[in-house]
Amino acid sequence: LRLLASVGDFALPFIQGQVMLAENPVAWGRMLLRHEQAFFNPRVQAKLVLDHLLTYQKMARFGVPVGDAEFFRAAQEGRGFPLGAPLEWIPANTDIGVLARRARRFGRSVAKQVAKQTVGRFQASYDTGLGYGRALLWEALEPGWKGNEPELAAYIRNLTGGLDSRALGVGANQRAVEGFWLAFSPRFLRSTVGLFASALQPQTPQGQRSLQILGKWVGGATLMYVLSGMALGKTWEEIGTGLNPLAGKRFYSHEINGQW
Repeated sequence: LRLLASVGDFALPFIQGQVMLAENPVAWGRMLLRHEQAFFNPRVQAKLVLDHLLTYQKMARFGVPVGDAEFFRAAQEGRGFPLGAPLEWIPANTDIGVLARRARRFGRSVAKQVAKQTVGRFQASYDTGLGYGRALLWEALEPGWKGNEPELAAYIRNLTGGLDSRALGVGANQRAVEGFWLAFSPRFLRSTVGLFASALQPQTPQGQRSLQILGKWVGGATLMYVLSGMALGKTWEEIGTGLNPLAGKRFYSHEINGQW
């Protein structure tokens, strides 16, 4: 479900990269460019890794993923529906069995090429955007970071949806259940929760930075809401109502043609 819902859009910069926009707009813009470019030329990722090799090595050492969007794992062999498996039930020593196996090999070859040019390109695009964005953040934050490198890695993971459930000790069965019931992207959800939890500890370098970036993020979202309301000709009373978190569906929303 995640695979089918995610392939076909370029929403990465506004989902995993949304808070990054508040942290470093310049890095976000560069990430956006490479994210789009990698779809048309997947080789872009290799060049970026080569150009920022030391940064990628540091990120890998401290557990910052360089890509691997979790909703593309369903495309890996053995993780999808075994559509060709019934053909294996036909006895191999029969003419039908020989034809069935040839048909399956041909079908797998065609499917592999189709996947490479569709899912494969989107995966390259996601991996390139995520990895490059995290590398740019690392290089921008490292010189003035007041904490240690593991804290910097944790901050970047939380900021960009890279908190690995497996690294937290979550079992395979629980991860599978979470992936089906909990959210579209459990890793991204855990990272978001982690970012807010870290902000509750402002006495630490990671917590202080998390609190600052969340303030900028909420402030930016509020400013966009107010400006969009003004552009739509909304009254200040209407805009004020939308700024109330207790306003239900009207919170941060505008009424357009009877819909919020």
